[in-house]
Amino acid sequence: MNVSKWMKPIALSAATIVAGVLITRGQKDPKEGTVISDVIHEGKTFGGLTQMEINEIVSHTFRGVKAVIEGGALEYTFSSASGKQKPTARIEFDSAGELDFTFLSFPNAQSPRIFIKNLREAMNKGE
Repeated sequence: MNVSKWMKPIALSAATIVAGVLITRGQKDPKEGTVISDVIHEGKTFGGLTQMEINEIVSHTFRGVKAVIEGGALEYTFSSASGKQKPTARIEFDSAGELDFTFLSFPNAQSPRIFIKNLREAMNKGE
């Protein structure tokens, strides 16, 4: 029996195992990248809602990660379907006083639309 016939599969298997160990060793801890959205910013409001109320809406929105009040706009971050990306949507009031997207990184994403619907409902309850 030829030694090279049985050495090649063994060497290939060993190389695959070593490569797998090296790749998994370099990955981050999944808990390390989580975002905590319960940071309270005093005095900031968006449409009559405080940052804490907006954080509550984010936590009840599918794939919602966080929302931050930036001047007169609201930056909403959500998770992609695969969970690998954290795209954002920028929400502002238009001239008619309605909520409108001024930036949406994934135009077909449903999470920002659900979030804006939940925001409208919360603003209507507050009136």
